[in-house]
Amino acid sequence: GGSGKATAPSAQAPTGKASSSTAQRFLTGHYWAFSGHSTNSGSYSREQRAALCSDGTFFMNRETASSGSSGTAGLHGGDSGRWTAQGNEMRGTLTLSFANGQQEQIPYATSTNPKDRSGYGPAVIFDGTNYQRTGDGNCR
Repeated sequence: GGSGKATAPSAQAPTGKASSSTAQRFLTGHYWAFSGHSTNSGSYSREQRAALCSDGTFFMNRETASSGSSGTAGLHGGDSGRWTAQGNEMRGTLTLSFANGQQEQIPYATSTNPKDRSGYGPAVIFDGTNYQRTGDGNCR
């Protein structure tokens, strides 16, 4: 006998809370964010790329560059680990579990600005930074 509840068919039946799987299906993808500015004394830019892979892993790369009268500096860093999400297609919390055992919870919200859409869907604002979608989350 069944519980009487209809369940949506899926290739992989997720376990756990429905809100978790909804958020994870929605957030799976590749993201890119850029910010920068120039002044008379120099310039600053920051580029961030992130992949929330469909297999539950994530990869992040950050590049920061600045130039001015004292020269040019660059900083490059990356992280990886596993990710989960709670919420829905409009807002929720992304949880990153890093290889070193640390966890970070990041609030997210979907941008409703039509200019923030790409061919992969709407941009997502993670912790106040607007990330454009640049891929589908296939990380092979």
